[in-house]
Amino acid sequence: MVQVVFFDVGETLIDETRHWREWADYLGVPSFTFFTALGRILEQGRSHREVFTLFDPAFDDDAAWAERQSRGEKYLFLQTDFYPDALPCLISMNWVRSSVFRRTDLSFR
Repeated sequence: MVQVVFFDVGETLIDETRHWREWADYLGVPSFTFFTALGRILEQGRSHREVFTLFDPAFDDDAAWAERQSRGEKYLFLQTDFYPDALPCLISMNWVRSSVFRRTDLSFR
């Protein structure tokens, strides 16, 4: 019997496009430019975090996140962020209760 299963959340269960777009907006970079740079960095096998210092060499993740939070921003996964087949799959395997995902505030950070 299967007792443990691990999922890569980002881009497996969750479409992170909205989250990345919010970072592009924060940095004042056009989304298309940001996504192009991110794709190039990933293609080269580098860490996705390098995209931030590409646009701001002095980028500080903790300071940036604190600033975003001070403006009322949260790191949330909305139900609409899940890929269409992710929730039904998890629910059908009885790994999550459907009532958990009726909330729109699934906060992580």
